[in-house]
Formats: sequence, structure tokens, C-alpha cells
Amino acid sequence: MIKRLSYLLFMMLAVVAHACTSLKAEEPASAFLQELRNQRYYELAEYYLDVQVGKEMLSPEFRSKIDLERAMVILSGARAIANGAEREKKFAEAQTLLERFSAGTEDSDLKIQSNNELGNLLFQRAKLVEFEGTKEENAPRKAEFITRTRDLLTKARDIYVSGRDQLKAELESIPKVLDPKTEKVQIERRDALYGEYLQLVVTTSKLLEEIAQTYPSDAPEYKSNYEEAITEYDSIASRFRRKGVGIVALVSQGRCYLAIGDTKQALSYLQDVIDQRETPAFRNIVNLAMPLYMKTLVAVEKTEDAISMGVEWNEGIRPNELTNEEWHAFQLELARTYRVKADTINSEKPNDVEARKAYVKARTLAQNILRYPGKHKQDARDLLASLPNLPGAVEEEDNPPQNFAEALAKGKELMESAQAMEFTIKTLPDTIANEQDEANKQVLVAQLNEARQNYGDTQNAAVANYELALAFTDAETPIAALQEVYYYLTFINYSRGNYYEAIVLGEYLARKYPGESGALPCAKIVLNCYQLLYNEALEDQRAFEVNGLIDIAEYTIQNWEQSEEANDARRRLVPYMIEAGQIDKAKQYTNQIPEEAPERLESELRIGRTLWFQYRRDSREATSLRREAPSSPRIAELEQNLPTLKSSAGEMLEAAGARLMAGTGLKISNSNVAALLSLSQYYIEADKPELAVQHLENENYGLLSLIQKKDPVASKPSTMEPAFRTALAGYMSTLGGENGAANIEKAKAVMQLLNSVVGETPEGKKRLVSIYFTLARDLEDQLNAAETVEKKNVLAAGFETFLNEVGATGTEFSIRYWAASTMQGLGTSFEANGTVTPKSQDYYNKSVALFQKIAEQGKGDLAWVNEDETTGKAYLAQIRMNMAQVMKKLGQHKEASRELATILLETPSNVSVQIEAAKTYNAIGTQGGDNAEQQFLYAIGGSYPMDDGENLVWGWRKLSTLTQGKEQFTKEYYETRLGIAMARLGVGRLKQGDERKKLIGYAELEILNTYKISPELGGTEFTARFDSLLRTIQKELGKPEKGLDGAGDMPLAVENTEIPGLEPTVAPAKKDEASSSNLLLMASLAGIFAAFGLILYFWVKKL
Repeated sequence: MIKRLSYLLFMMLAVVAHACTSLKAEEPASAFLQELRNQRYYELAEYYLDVQVGKEMLSPEFRSKIDLERAMVILSGARAIANGAEREKKFAEAQTLLERFSAGTEDSDLKIQSNNELGNLLFQRAKLVEFEGTKEENAPRKAEFITRTRDLLTKARDIYVSGRDQLKAELESIPKVLDPKTEKVQIERRDALYGEYLQLVVTTSKLLEEIAQTYPSDAPEYKSNYEEAITEYDSIASRFRRKGVGIVALVSQGRCYLAIGDTKQALSYLQDVIDQRETPAFRNIVNLAMPLYMKTLVAVEKTEDAISMGVEWNEGIRPNELTNEEWHAFQLELARTYRVKADTINSEKPNDVEARKAYVKARTLAQNILRYPGKHKQDARDLLASLPNLPGAVEEEDNPPQNFAEALAKGKELMESAQAMEFTIKTLPDTIANEQDEANKQVLVAQLNEARQNYGDTQNAAVANYELALAFTDAETPIAALQEVYYYLTFINYSRGNYYEAIVLGEYLARKYPGESGALPCAKIVLNCYQLLYNEALEDQRAFEVNGLIDIAEYTIQNWEQSEEANDARRRLVPYMIEAGQIDKAKQYTNQIPEEAPERLESELRIGRTLWFQYRRDSREATSLRREAPSSPRIAELEQNLPTLKSSAGEMLEAAGARLMAGTGLKISNSNVAALLSLSQYYIEADKPELAVQHLENENYGLLSLIQKKDPVASKPSTMEPAFRTALAGYMSTLGGENGAANIEKAKAVMQLLNSVVGETPEGKKRLVSIYFTLARDLEDQLNAAETVEKKNVLAAGFETFLNEVGATGTEFSIRYWAASTMQGLGTSFEANGTVTPKSQDYYNKSVALFQKIAEQGKGDLAWVNEDETTGKAYLAQIRMNMAQVMKKLGQHKEASRELATILLETPSNVSVQIEAAKTYNAIGTQGGDNAEQQFLYAIGGSYPMDDGENLVWGWRKLSTLTQGKEQFTKEYYETRLGIAMARLGVGRLKQGDERKKLIGYAELEILNTYKISPELGGTEFTARFDSLLRTIQKELGKPEKGLDGAGDMPLAVENTEIPGLEPTVAPAKKDEASSSNLLLMASLAGIFAAFGLILYFWVKKL
């Protein structure tokens, strides 16, 4: 101690000397004071402050916070004072300093710090006063102590509320969007403030509970404070439902409802928390809720349910939790619940054996708590004292093991007993169900109950003895015996769901002793643990699990290369390599698996499926960009990679297909079913539809066979629907071959099966329309992917043959609508860069004829379309939209307008319709003419004011405002940003000279500002479209055509891009933004089958 004091005095002298030689240097007083507090030299710290204040040796910065520093020193010393009166005096002095500093400082961070310290101090003083009030000598003045406690708690809450509001204001002052590269400091400050804010939100609510407890339970203030706390907790729970703080708030709400006697609500909130008990991240929070949950169940006379839940939870206790105080609190409540059960039985049946058993359980739990240090020991003693003294209630303890061998033997004995109980628990229920003799059944039930009751305790005892064996380990302990202990501990923890503990133990054994027999099984257990933890973790919080799984899997492959476990590790690594984008490494692991192993087939399917998905995604993007942004450099990039993607996918899928045909077994799972679909889809697009059909029809693994057998893995709609679509596409792709006629019948059979499986209910019929609509798009994609014109013509001819037949003979609305929309898709696929060709015109005319027949029949018989009137009308609107789209392609604007009129008049708030209306204004403006400029301005600002002052057509500007920041309208928002830039470019092109340059510059600003605010731009396809449009604009302005390259470095433009006197004013909204958002969402969902725009009706009138 003298040495430490000498060091500190030397340090202080050095500080003084430094200050004397350089008065302007920064005063290191804060660091020195902190060191004095750490070393518990509180008086010396106060003396140091007293000496320095009188001298001009403190920096202005430190002098401005001298009251805060002195208060921190005084508080640190006061907490070590045993004398209550002296401690209270110091607390009062510190409180005065903190209040003075908080009132005077303008530094927001220091104000927050001082308010937190002041709130903590007031709360601590309140609890000390409360404790003093419980002393026997202060009983006559108890009311006075309660009042003082309440006043201090109220003042503490006021301070915390003030700090909470200040933190909220600080957070709101920080911009919502910060650049991680240039504003890292602000981001870190925002995150730190947010954490403090959440803590204060919880603390202020908890203080309401503390204040409530200072009133009698029948006082109005008691209930009102709890109700206010419930409201505050609800704001946390509703906002952070999936976060830890939100789950804690649910626990607090349950606690509050229980305190005011509303057991129904308490049970509801606590049940929500208890339902999270399988989530490892919330385990500790569930443990906080469990005592409250059991207490609530007892209050509603469900004591047996409380015990059942408590026993189940207690059986899952982990070795590292045996000394945990929260677990002791739970076990104490479980013991009390057993006592309630025993007391209830004993009051009705004195000396009943079940009552005695419950008392014994309560005693055992209480005695277990006494084995460990903690704050609940006295409560456990009080509980024990309240229990009846039952002879033989507690069995005498066996003589504990005295060495490693005895502990290991005892652990093995208990382990074997636990395994026997586990076997009983798993197998007896079926035996009991089949037992006919009632007497034998009762005996079996008793055995099962005994096994269930003792299983957890026996396994715990085994763990305790194994851990005791580790404690006895020395240099003479046999390595093999030590490994046996580690293996059993690893296995027990794994089987009980204690995955983290199993990982630590298993990895130690696997890495420390890789040459021993237990190492490989432990490595496999560790791999399983990481996989299970990955499955349980939140999607954005899996880095630990992924890294651990990859590490142990690679270690397994490295050390046991030829083992089955290594093959399993390779198979498991494949999806993570795929997820990380390391396809080559995934292939490497796959190729290391023996060709005859089932894991090889599964990995090839998985890789092939991933590559095929990427190919189809990029292929669709390229097709879309050719239509929307034909000059985009992204098209060339995609087209360059598409052949390689398709070839790589084909390599893996065809290898898997060959193994399947050769008879290699495949475990039918959800992921493998999806891969089998990709295999069939690949064969169809690779012009091998016969192979696709063979795989779909295969008796062992074919999806059509599995569906007909009602196999559970193929019974989900997400599996059946794409399987039917793929099968239909496969059969239709073979119609031009030798077995064309036979395959027509097979295709019809699939359609009948699809109708019977999916379309038997009104909701099923609704799904049926959606399935056929998606199939139409699939067939269009297949035609677009055809590698030659000849192949495309053959496919189209086969499709048309089948469509003509089902269109003419089919009676169901869904089939006839599919035939018409597929014919429309044939027309689209034969366009040439957006231009209608004679072949596409022919298909378009046929589709219009089919649509018209459907519309006429539906108009006369709405129930034929759908039994639900609203749904039926929506489908007819979709039919009109389809016809209008095709008629516009054919140049029949008048006819299209008649079909479009009804749509927009019935659903004026449909976002998709509004977007299509604005797009059409852009298109008409692009055609030129005297009215072109006005068309672009209508596209931007809207048109046709209604009686309520709103425009019937909103225009890009209003659409952009209403969709911005709405997750459900992300795609629509970026469409509006592109649309408004296109309109401004169109207006600019109509001008000359400086006016032209200025207005086209507005279009450039629209894109640059959008990119600056949201650099992701809605994904790769939208980014390519923005880039292409920006290059066009730059070319018009005579600038280098760099597109978005370097746009992120440009400042956010603040120039107003509205065109004064030209752009129509958008009528102000009469509803708040939230209402508008809800209206948008509801309208879009209601009109999901409705079409794109009535607006041509008005254009025809205008033109």
C-alpha cells in the first residue's frame, strides 16, 4: 500500500511540476482523479481538488466541470462509508454539486452524464431511506420514511425523464442518413446516444413501479402509477418486438398487470415471453419472466400448469447457470409453487402422499439454493422454515466421490440411468397407447411419469460428477479416461440444447487430442451445434455461427479426410460457400466427395440450383433492360456472363441428373425438392424437355409422383404449384416432337390434377388464376431464352397448338384466362426491340379475341369468374387491362381507352394505375406534336382536378412524395424518380439554347439527388436504368458520358427543379401522410389485378 501511495504522490508532484513549467499545456487532472478513485484514495482526491482550485493550474475545460468531478469523487467515497448518517451527508453534498452543474453547463454530453449520475444518486438515496424505514426502531416513523422514499423516487424519475427527453432531442438533431465513410464519428455518437436513450426509457418506466409500491395496494395512486408504467413499456415492446429490450418490456408489462391484479393480461404478456424460450438470445429474459409466469398461473388456480412449466424449464438448466442468482429466483418460486400445491392438498386430505411429495420437492429446491452464494439464500431459509418437518423427507446424501476414478464411475452410472429413462420416455407412449389391459396400462403410465420426473435430475447429477472428475484431474490421470469425460459432457450438453457449452467442450477434445477415438464424434457434435445455432439466430446476427461452422468443418476435412463425417462437413460447407459467393470453393468441396456418396449428389444439386437461379435472375434483368434502357452498359455485362452461368449451372445439374438416373439415392428434403425443380427447369430451357419430364415423373423422387402419393415434403403449396407449372411447361415444350399428341393428354391431365389439388375452394380458385398467370410469364421467358429463331418458332407453334385447344374447349375461367394471357406473351416475345412485328401482331390479335370472349361471358355471369363478387370484378378489370395493353400495342388507342375508362374510375388511388398513367403522358409527349410539352408537364404534376381539389391523375411529383420511405412501395418510388427525370428531359429537348440546357440540367439533378440520398437505387436493374438515362442526359448536355461513375462524390443539389408557370400545381393533400400511406397500400392490394391507366380516355378528348 505504501508503495502504491508513493507512486500516486510522485504522479501528483509530476503533474504540479508539469503545470508550473507549462501553464498552457492541457491539465491531465481528469485522468489523475480517475486513478485516485480507482485506487480508493477518495480523501486524497478531494484534497487534490481543493489545492488546485485555488491556483491557476487547471485548464479552462477542466475548471468548467469542477463541480461534476468533485461530485464523482464524493460519491465514490460515500459509497464506502458504513455510517448511515455520514453517508447521507456526503450524498446530499454530491447532489447539490450535480444539480448546480447540470443547471449551468451548456455541454450536452456532460449534462447527460451529470443527470444520469444525479438520477442514480437519488434512486440510491431512496432505497437507503426505504431500508432504514424497515428497521424495528423506526417503526413509529414508518409513514415518514415512506414519504421521503416516494419524494426521492419521484425526483429521480423527473431527472431521468429530463435526461430521456434531452437524449431524444439530441438524436433527432442528428441527420437520419449519414455517410459511413465521412461521418463515422457521428454514427458512433448516434449509436451510443441511442443505447443510453433506451436504457433511460426502461429506467423511467421502472421508477413508476417503485413509486407505486410506496402506496397501499388499494390506493388510487398505486394503480395509476402501474398503469402509466404499462403504457410506457408498451411503447417499447411494440417498437422493438424482436429485440431484447422489447422482450424485457413485455416481462415488465406482465409484472405490472400482476401487481394490479389483472391476471388475464399478465398471463397474456408473460406467455408471449415464455413462448421465446427456445430462442437462445432471449434465454436470460425468459428466466426473468418464469417466476412471474408461475405466480400468475397459481393466482388463476392453475398450479399444476405452473409446476409443469417450471419442471420443464428447470430440467434445462446449464452447468454454468447453477450459481446464477436469476436461476435461484426461479427455483425459489418453483419451490413456493410446490408448497402451494402441498398446502392445498393438505387442507383437504391431511397427510396425503401427493402433498408430502410436493413438500419434499419444495425442500429439495430450497436446499439447492443454499449450496451457492447469493441474495436469495435468506428467502430459501425462510421457505425451509415454513415447511413441515417430514421424517425421511430428504434422503441422506451418498458419500461423495473421493477421486477421479470414483467420480467417473458415478457419472457413467448416472449417465446410463438417464439414457434408460430417455429410452423409456421415447418408447413408452406408443406402448401405452396400444395396451389393452387397464391395470398394465396404469403400471406403464406410472413408469413413464417416474422417468419424466427423474430424468432431468439424474442427468444433472451425471454432469455434476463428470465435472467433479475434471476437478480431480492430475498428471497421473489417463488421457483416454479424461477424453471419455469430455465426450460425455459434450454429448449431454448437446442433447439438452446447451450448444455453446457443447461447442467449448467438443472443440477442446477434437483439437487437443485429434488422434484419439472421441475426437471425431466431438467434431461432428460441434458442427451440429453451430448448424442449430445458425438456424435459431436472427438473419442479420449469424456471423459467429457461420465462422464457427466453417472453421470446424474445414478442421474435420483436414484431419479425417476420408471419413463419412468429412463428406458430411463438405456437404454442409457448400451452402455457406455459395452464400459467400465462393462458388469455385463450393465446387472444390463437392468434387472431393466420392462420386457414389449421396452427399455428392446433394451438393451438385444445391450448387446447380444456385447458379441456375442467378442465370434466370440475370436473364430476366437483361430482357427488362433491353426494353427499358436499351443503351445501358449493364446489358453487355449481363450478356457476357449469361453463357458462363448457364453452362456452369448445366454442368452441376446434368451431373446430378445423371446420378439420379443411375440410381443414386437422394434424401427428399425441402432444399432438395427446390433443387429438383431447378434441374427440370434447366432441362426445359436447354431444349431437353424429355429429360425434365422423366425426372418429374420418376417413381422414387419425381415431384409429380410425390404429389400424387401425398408425400409430406411435396404437400406444401410452395412446392406443388411450381411443380405443376414446370410439368406443364415441360409437356408443352415436347408438343412438336414424336409424342406430341400423347403429351397433350399428359398436359391436360396435369391441369386437371392442378385444378383438383389447388382449385377446389374459392381461395384455391383464386390461387389457380395466379398460378396460370405465372406460368404464362414462364413460357414467355422460355421463348425469350430460345437460342435460335428456328427453335423459337417450333416452341411457339407447340404452345399455340395447345393454347388453341384449351382456349376453345376449356370451361374454367382460370384456364381460358391463361390461354389468352399466354397468347399475349407470345406476341411480346416476337417483338423486335419493342417494335411490333407481323408475327407478334398476329398473336396480339388472337389474344384480344380470347380476352373479349372471356370479358363478355364474365359480364353476363360474374360467378363464373369468381364466387366472390369483389374478386370477380377485379379479374374483369384485369381482363380489360390486358386488352388495353394489347390494343395500345396495335395502335388501337380509341378501343383501348374504352377498356381503360372503367379501371381508373373505379380505383383512382391505385398506385400501379397512377404510375402507368404518368408513363403514358411521357410516351405521348415523346411522340412530339404541338401538345407534347403539356403532356410532359401533366406527367410531372398531374391533371384533371376533381371536385375535392385533388387531381385524378397524380403525376410523378405526388407519387414520389407519397411512396418515398414506404418499404412496400420501394420499386414504385424509384420508378417515379426515373419517370420525373424522363419528363424533364423531354421538356428540355423541346427548347433551344440556354433554356434547353437549363431544363435538361433539371433532369440531371433529379437523378444525382436521388443517387446521393439513396445510393442503392433499388437494386442492380434500377441502377442500370438510372445510369443509362443519366448517360443520355449527359450526352444532351455535351458532358462526358460517365453515368453514375463519380456521382457519389458530388454535393447534394438544393436547386429548385420545378418549372415556374409551367408545371401544374398539385392540390394539397387533405389527409395526413399516414392516412395516405394506408390508402396507397389498401388501394394497391385491392386493385392488384387491375390494370394500367384510364388516362387515354382523357388524352383522346384532349388531342
